[in-house]
Amino acid sequence: MLAFLKKYAGFLLLLVGVLGLGWLNISQAQAQDRLEIVTTDTTAQTTTVVTTKQATSSNITTASTTKQISTIVRIVVVDVKGEVVNPGVYYLPEGARGIDAINAAGGLSEWADVTHLNQAEVLPDEAMILIPRIESSTPEAITEDDDLYLVDIQGEVINPGVYWLPKGARIIDVIRSAGGQTIRADLTGLNQAAFISDGMRVLIPQKPREIMVEIQGEVLRPGLYLLYETDTLRQLINKAGGFTPYAKIDGLAFDRVLWMGCQMVIPRLEPGAPSGVPDEPESIPEEPSEEIPLLIDINTASLDELMTLSGIGIILGQRIIDYRAEHGDFQTIEDIMRVSGIKESVFSKIQDEITVGDR
Repeated sequence: MLAFLKKYAGFLLLLVGVLGLGWLNISQAQAQDRLEIVTTDTTAQTTTVVTTKQATSSNITTASTTKQISTIVRIVVVDVKGEVVNPGVYYLPEGARGIDAINAAGGLSEWADVTHLNQAEVLPDEAMILIPRIESSTPEAITEDDDLYLVDIQGEVINPGVYWLPKGARIIDVIRSAGGQTIRADLTGLNQAAFISDGMRVLIPQKPREIMVEIQGEVLRPGLYLLYETDTLRQLINKAGGFTPYAKIDGLAFDRVLWMGCQMVIPRLEPGAPSGVPDEPESIPEEPSEEIPLLIDINTASLDELMTLSGIGIILGQRIIDYRAEHGDFQTIEDIMRVSGIKESVFSKIQDEITVGDR
């Protein structure tokens, strides 16, 4: 055996070498078969995997997998106040900065002071940005060439006070300078497009709260009524259609302010009433043919009473009172049309609801 190995040792070594090369070639071929070519179609959002062997074959088989792309955008909520065009609450993407919030609010107003504001700062959630007003425009700093008006704004605005505004500004500009109106502001009777004047005072009234009250007794339509917290018994009686002919009205406090859940009862005349008031009849008609109207004396009525008239709000009501203080009592009900803002269309609605005393 030993002699055989010595005789054929060279041949055996050659055979082993050939077998080794063959095994190496087969391993490389298998590795090549496992080599993957990956292409990505960004438009269709798919990934295609093709082996080299499959790519060279006449019958190409493509294995495709669809990737679900889910993008979560986080937001922060920011409250922007002060000297911007549109103050308010804005939803911004996470990582937004101060300048992004200002741009979302329409940009800065011409009176904005951003000297001490870091507009590059990243905003956290629930952030509040207050853009202050330039305080350099004091009376001493204003020259004769400056076309500026001084306006006092009070009431339901975020920052009531006195503001300098350029000539030609409007009421809406004053409101914005004061930081905008509050959620309780009532702008229904205010012309926000009106031009301002020097020394003007702007009052933004508060929206009254609604209350539910009840009235029973000698009124035409007893029941529950929705009124404002500033309304009085007079407004409630008017809502209920007025008195019946048998209502006892002596001692009623017509200017009494109502409150939530209150119940008012209009008493009935007793038999043998004083002269001028008929005794109680044996049978009471279910629907009286006429009612006693409650007329508002425009020479003595309070603001609350004037506001019960059709089409008369807090603005026009205050103008009526101011007109009386400056010009004296109205001589006829038609004289109310001399008040600014009350024309024939408004007068036609209230002419049957008003009087001027004994005239």
